[in-house]
Amino acid sequence: MPLYTVTCETHGMSLVLAPMSEADWFMACGECGRLSPRMVESFQFQQDNLRLYTDGQGGRYSHALGQDMPESRQARDRAAEAKGVEFVTKAEFLADNREAADALAYREHVDAGGEREPWKPADTSGFTIGAA
Repeated sequence: MPLYTVTCETHGMSLVLAPMSEADWFMACGECGRLSPRMVESFQFQQDNLRLYTDGQGGRYSHALGQDMPESRQARDRAAEAKGVEFVTKAEFLADNREAADALAYREHVDAGGEREPWKPADTSGFTIGAA
């Protein structure tokens, strides 16, 4: 399903996900539902890559679901709900995992040309080697 940009007088520009069969020159604003002009833009396609899912060995088995990954997101979500599995987004994961968020921020900093932090050996003062 393509994304359309709609310009509402009240809410400004917003993205509306709608089937091509429902796309018209005037579409409902995503916030208030008021008919607003649709901007003409290049087509944006969002592919559902779930059907391309493979595990580390090239199979389709999902350890979270305990079965092969279904072909559609709806089927995956139904299977997950039946088993009590909750999938989280990258943003939700990073909000709950400070160490991962810091590592990702550092990687983005370095990828953007930022300075690397100098390597420091780990503090081993609390460890002893040999028999006690």
